[in-house]
Amino acid sequence: MTDIHNPLPKADRYSQSQRRSILSFQKVLPAELFVFRDERVDDAGVDGSLEILIDGCYTNMRAQVQLKSSQKKNAKQDGIVMLAGIETSNFNYLLNGQLGLYVLYVEETDELFYVWAADENRRRIKMDSDWKSKKEISIPLQELNELAIYSIYERIRREAELRREILEALAHAPTNDNISVSINPESLKSNNSVEIEKVLGSSGMTLVAAGYSNLVIEKLNLVSQKASVEPRFKLISAYANYSTGRYQLALGAVADAMISNELKTEDRRFAEKIHLACQTNLGMITSEQYFQEMEAKATDDELLDAEIKLHKLIDRFRSQMERDEEVLYQIKELKRKIITSANSPYNLKLGVRVKYLEIIGFDAIREILSEIFKANARKDSRIIVPLIDQIYDCKKAFNRFEEYYEEATSLIQDAINIGHPIFLADALSTKGFISLMVLISKIAFMEFEGSYIDQSTIQKDTLLILDCCEKAQKIYKQANMIEGEVRIQLIMAQAFEVMGQIESARNLAQGVFGKAKFLGYKRHIETANEICSGKSFFSKHIQNLREMLRQKKSDKYDPSALETEEDIQHSANFLMATYKIPEDRRKYVVKDLLCIRDNTREKNHWCRHIEIQQDLTHSSSPTTLYAEDPNRRVVCSKFDCFVDKLSPEWIDLIKEFKEINCSNCLDREPAKVTTDRES
Repeated sequence: MTDIHNPLPKADRYSQSQRRSILSFQKVLPAELFVFRDERVDDAGVDGSLEILIDGCYTNMRAQVQLKSSQKKNAKQDGIVMLAGIETSNFNYLLNGQLGLYVLYVEETDELFYVWAADENRRRIKMDSDWKSKKEISIPLQELNELAIYSIYERIRREAELRREILEALAHAPTNDNISVSINPESLKSNNSVEIEKVLGSSGMTLVAAGYSNLVIEKLNLVSQKASVEPRFKLISAYANYSTGRYQLALGAVADAMISNELKTEDRRFAEKIHLACQTNLGMITSEQYFQEMEAKATDDELLDAEIKLHKLIDRFRSQMERDEEVLYQIKELKRKIITSANSPYNLKLGVRVKYLEIIGFDAIREILSEIFKANARKDSRIIVPLIDQIYDCKKAFNRFEEYYEEATSLIQDAINIGHPIFLADALSTKGFISLMVLISKIAFMEFEGSYIDQSTIQKDTLLILDCCEKAQKIYKQANMIEGEVRIQLIMAQAFEVMGQIESARNLAQGVFGKAKFLGYKRHIETANEICSGKSFFSKHIQNLREMLRQKKSDKYDPSALETEEDIQHSANFLMATYKIPEDRRKYVVKDLLCIRDNTREKNHWCRHIEIQQDLTHSSSPTTLYAEDPNRRVVCSKFDCFVDKLSPEWIDLIKEFKEINCSNCLDREPAKVTTDRES
């Protein structure tokens, strides 16, 4: 009988251990958070990539994993588990990629341990360890428990977001480059080193920022020996290698560039940013240290200090729901300082102006919506505000868009003149989006006023917006900037919604949904989902506005909105702006709001029938409105009883009313208790 079991290749112990380690590692990874991809083909030191999922979507946010196995746990007296026999070449290889992670599987105890390569590198730098001169090293690890799993998830996400933030900042950083608006990488196909040096020397940094890093790296190998050692070409090499994740190569190149004193001021500042970014990604410094270093450099550089302060103020301004004149003024001053500085390169000026364009656009939209809310509040109020004042306020709000349009037109023209495609595309896309929001705000205002909405005018304005978007789309596509393409197509889809072409909007959104999902653009995924699922952006915006208008009544306040001092001041600001109340009367407006809040609390916790009534004689004219603190009295709305006493001080009135009318009342009914019981 033929023996079918011999001879056959034997599975050696190493291959068995490796399979066990991979299976054990995959078993502890929550399927809704991680995807582990086996990458042992042509294995040079990485066994797989660990990608995180966000809301069930792939993100391309990854760590590179080197799996090791051991039969027994090699633990020291202090309990630290050691991973011995790590080749220094493997350690160095893992450091050169994105987020290297060592994972050890112990067969005897079926346990897993881990360490970040960057953390171990940072520890060795502090020890001043000359590990590169050794053939092998030993690394301490920690237990891979449930808490560590979530820590790994957060670190991958945080580090990926930081890398993207740095890349975006570098892409808009000032350089001395100049390149035609029509980016043509075909010109680099020549193998003539003189021509290549000419193109790279003048436009290499912009080509990298535009997405041609690999092409630039390829052509850098063809330049002459003399050109290759020039600081400018070293800096281009550093930027290209950084953009493609080759951090150690980038660190070496940027260090060579910085040693020389031949770099211009803006190029040296750019080199310092790359140097810090490489150190951060290689684990030499933490993210916090990166930002501290940037702020420290700003103390010696007035221009950089202004740039950092400007970005902080812009973030603050974006996060605020209400207009903030003081912050807006500071932003304008910092923008003016950078724009007028003789030391500001054109790229920095354009970058600042792109950000400022977005800010004044959003601020103009906030102002017109604020005027709509004020006008609605006046509708049902006995307080009369002269019509001429109301018309002036609305006209002033819409005039804010004139400043925005002038700035947008000027910025686009300057981007064309300097020949920087990315700034041109950013300016066009910002103009397209803000113009769309302006159009929606105007439609909302006309609907609120009951004015005739001319559909032909809406279509004409929307076509102008689409034309602006198409120009930006062409540049993004030519520059291979996928995020820009996705963003601009979603703006166009929303423009189709405004014109009522819902099917076209959905088709356009569906076409970019896959890209947004696989590249992890969360905000774009949400927008595409809304459009594809039939939740029209335009309809939703108008509906939300109608709902807000219904709630924004001058004499009605949501009790939950008057809990804190900030809530009180916010409501006081709205009332004073709506009815043109002089600032010296603020204290009486605030007292009235406090009275409303206390009345609500009494209703909730004492009795729903208790009411604080105010003498409204003062509200018959703007000249008397809150000129003094009005009298009040407390009544029972159920039995129509009250204490015949008037006073501005409602707290004493409530106390006296309770003593006289509520002590023996069997019908006392706190509103909160009733609501809880009904629930």
